[in-house]
Amino acid sequence: MKTNYAIVILIAAVVTVAGYSGAAGQNANANQNAFNNSSAITVAPNPVHNELIVHFNNGNLGLTEIMIYDNSGQVFLTVVAGKISHPGNAHYSIATFPPGLYNLIYTSEIGSGNVPFVKQ
Repeated sequence: MKTNYAIVILIAAVVTVAGYSGAAGQNANANQNAFNNSSAITVAPNPVHNELIVHFNNGNLGLTEIMIYDNSGQVFLTVVAGKISHPGNAHYSIATFPPGLYNLIYTSEIGSGNVPFVKQ
């Protein structure tokens, strides 16, 4: 008996409709513009030795998740930072991470991004 398998890949996309005049569309566009016009999250120091300081520069991120990957794609840290409603800092110990290049990937209610840094 021959069995056929199908592989299904789902891709999520965010679509912004230009020119939408409803209140929800205006709020979404305003949030997206605020996100695009700032560096929502930055890190310091870079390079880092033991403690990574994550600066939340945009106070309207909403629920935010942070993941730190090395260049091979291995996840070293996953944190739900909570609802970011004002600028501030968070401190994360990375003393046990091996030296190398890392990427902090963040996903929030209004956008996502990547912040590379070096661990010495």
